[in-house]
Amino acid sequence: MIRPQQIKLEDTNVALIGSEADKKARISAAKTEKEWVGAGEKEGVQTWLCADFGVKKWNTPDTFVDGDSFIVLHTYKDKNSGATRYNVHFWLGNESSIDERGVAAYKTVELDDLLNGVPVQYRETQGNESERFLNLFQHFKVLNGGHASAFRRVEQKVFPTRLFQVFQEGKTLKVLQIPQLKTSSLNENDVFILETDQKIYVWRGKDSSPKEAFKAAEVAKKLRDERGAKPKVVNLENEKESEADFWKALEGSRDQVKSSQQYAEEKEAKALKPEQAVLYKLSDASGSLTLEKVQEGDKLDKSGLDTNDVFILDVGKEIYVWIGKGSSIEEKGRAVCYAEGYATSVNKPHALIVRLLEGGESNTFNKYFN
Repeated sequence: MIRPQQIKLEDTNVALIGSEADKKARISAAKTEKEWVGAGEKEGVQTWLCADFGVKKWNTPDTFVDGDSFIVLHTYKDKNSGATRYNVHFWLGNESSIDERGVAAYKTVELDDLLNGVPVQYRETQGNESERFLNLFQHFKVLNGGHASAFRRVEQKVFPTRLFQVFQEGKTLKVLQIPQLKTSSLNENDVFILETDQKIYVWRGKDSSPKEAFKAAEVAKKLRDERGAKPKVVNLENEKESEADFWKALEGSRDQVKSSQQYAEEKEAKALKPEQAVLYKLSDASGSLTLEKVQEGDKLDKSGLDTNDVFILDVGKEIYVWIGKGSSIEEKGRAVCYAEGYATSVNKPHALIVRLLEGGESNTFNKYFN
């Protein structure tokens, strides 16, 4: 893989972010943003939708929409010190617009300012969520469309067909709406829900787990209740005579359903792999902000982290942004945006990006250093 040895910020589209005026404007905006009222005051999870160039409190925290971007704040107590800690995740749906993604990034920094720079920031992309993020939810549901169109009303007269996949990832059960209404979208390892105008079918792959089946039944019932309990829920394990209608509603033949092994191999092929750690320094000491490689190897020398600068650590699946206490306002303010640009330049636009402050390093970050 070709990696950039040196990149000039002026050649990117983030050159105006991070100035003194920009930070003052963010802090002022954060204090007057009514949607931030109560943010971080209690332990737990709070979610905001990024829309109309601002944020709005989101009342269904376990349900996301692929046409939008969201900010999730996790407030908790440190087990050792008892101090209040924060993790801020901004989640980007695959179909969200550039404007919405920009709002998510900017408002995340604004929330960070409001909480005195204490939060660890995580950039999450749809389908590549971190385990830390998924563990915030009992189940994690993603619908197609935008926030205005994803949720339907009981008063609707005709309901389009929708397909949902129910599966476990780590400790979390995920529910994803699948846009392709095809038999090739199914696999034997998971459970699927097919919602039609008249019936809601639950199809269980032969290798799926009881937890997945239970969650699918729960989701199917919720879909029915949202429509005034009008459609019938059909469990195909118990009602074999209805299978013909189920397969007829999907494009393709039954033999196109993926085996568990085939599905696992496809997921593995798409997943980002761990790589040798590479450390870059982001500095404006030369008069312009540049990114320069300073170390590379299985284990890095932590003494190479200079408190006066910002560093970007690329380990393949994750990209860490380390903020030195003495780094300049420009370096701090532009670091995450620069890391996003870097991730795109090395063909890893979906990598997890984690922002850490000096002194607040995680164990996963420290393991790459001697």
